[in-house]
Amino acid sequence: MTKILTRFIQAATLRREAFLWMYFEGQATGDALVLVAITALVLPAVVFGDLNLSLYIQVVIRSLFAWLIVSALVWASARWLFEGHGEYAGVLRVVGFAFPTLLVLLVTIPVLEGLLGVAVGSLWFVTVIAAGLQVVMEMPQNRSWGAALVGFAGWVILQQIGFGRLL
Repeated sequence: MTKILTRFIQAATLRREAFLWMYFEGQATGDALVLVAITALVLPAVVFGDLNLSLYIQVVIRSLFAWLIVSALVWASARWLFEGHGEYAGVLRVVGFAFPTLLVLLVTIPVLEGLLGVAVGSLWFVTVIAAGLQVVMEMPQNRSWGAALVGFAGWVILQQIGFGRLL
């Protein structure tokens, strides 16, 4: 677990070696899954203060679903809109390692309210994804930012129409 947290901190602080490791290491997919699951387990306890098993199961399943969909949206935009070169697995790993940064939303949404809270709270998440895309999709910085923003915006739109809400 220490190794996973170390890699998460490296990714969260945008260190290139973390993304290179994700690119070459198949184990990174399982580690990303662990980070998504831990994030999903923290959410209900913080938001609701509830230890309801049913709620935990729902949030974990929705979080895993969100991870897969956000990764697919980011990968598709990187590949076809911004001419990136890379596999879905690499993007899946990057998004999984970025996932815990979404816990910042627990602070920004109540303080800033609405879409502004989502935008500010999601900035770190999108930044980690953009940095990772530069490595795993071999993209220049401006294109990686475009792909990360398009993928995340697609997810926000899906949530606004009621598709795949985390909570």
